Amino acid sequence: MHRRNLSFAVFVSLLLVLGLVAGGCSWLKNMTIPDTPAGKYLAAREMFNGSIQTYLEYYELQPAETQAAWKANIDPLADAGFVALDGWKLALVSGDPTFDWVAEFLVVKRQLINLFAQYFIKTDLK
Repeated sequence: MHRRNLSFAVFVSLLLVLGLVAGGCSWLKNMTIPDTPAGKYLAAREMFNGSIQTYLEYYELQPAETQAAWKANIDPLADAGFVALDGWKLALVSGDPTFDWVAEFLVVKRQLINLFAQYFIKTDLK
């Protein structure tokens, strides 16, 4: 009987530790990207980079004619997205708001979302 209680106590303790670790990890992830202009940039950069990486993985699996169509339609927008993100970063660092890079990025992002949907490419771009 005593051994059974000890096993149960160890099991409950492990569940508690796992719960705390899982909760701590989600809390830590939320804390890593603050809701500031720089944090919004970092979140956008992370999402965009991940989506382009997913696109490239899909791209490699396609036949040559599909790759050619995607290269002609999607790659220029991806490049424009990286340019807009780089401009956004420079505007944050320099404090120079002469051009709205955030708006530029959002326009490119919307166009990419539409193209990804058209070609059935599932990414995290929202």
